Amino acid sequence: MKKNIINVAVTLFFLFTLGAETSQAQTSSNQFKSYYGAVVGATSGGLSKDGGTKAPQIEGTWLLTVTTPPAAGRPPFEVLISFASGGVFLASAESDQGTPPQQGAWAKTGANEYTATALAFGHGPNPGDLFTFKIKSLYQLVGENELEGLGEAAICDASGNNCQRFPGCSTLHATRVTVEPPSCP
Repeated sequence: MKKNIINVAVTLFFLFTLGAETSQAQTSSNQFKSYYGAVVGATSGGLSKDGGTKAPQIEGTWLLTVTTPPAAGRPPFEVLISFASGGVFLASAESDQGTPPQQGAWAKTGANEYTATALAFGHGPNPGDLFTFKIKSLYQLVGENELEGLGEAAICDASGNNCQRFPGCSTLHATRVTVEPPSCP
C-alpha cells in the first residue's frame, strides 16, 4: 500500500511539474496524457496478469449516501469512504458533521460481499469524558462502481467496548470516485 501511495504521489508530482512548463506546451500536453494514462492504469481495475479483465474490486474511494431509520429523525447524509489493500477502512466526517472521521478495518465475507467496522472518538460535556462511535456495515458490490448495504451505529466506551446500539439500521448506497482528467490545457 505504501508503495502504491508513493507511486501515485510521484506520478502526480510529474503531472504538476509538467503543467508548470509553458514553453513546451504541446510536448507537455502529450506527456501529460501519457502520465495521466499511467495514473489511471495504476489506480483503476485494469487488466489481470493473464491479460483478462479483473473482477470488480471494492478497493478505492466511494461517495456514500446514508439513509438512517425513520426513528432517527435525521435526513440522509454523505460520507467519503475508502477501502485500502490490507483491510484498512477510512471514512471522512459526515456531511452534516454528525460523526467525526473514522478509522477501521474491512474484510471480504462472501461473493461481492464485504464487512467493515470503524471507530471514531467523541467527547462528552466534561473534560475526560471520552467515548467512541462504532459503525458496523455490510456492503454488496452490485456493479463495478456501485455499492449497496446496511449499517448500524453505537456509542461505546473509549476502547470500543460496552456499546449501546442505536435502534434500527441505515441503508447505504455508494458510487466509486473515479479518475477524471482536469479540463485545463
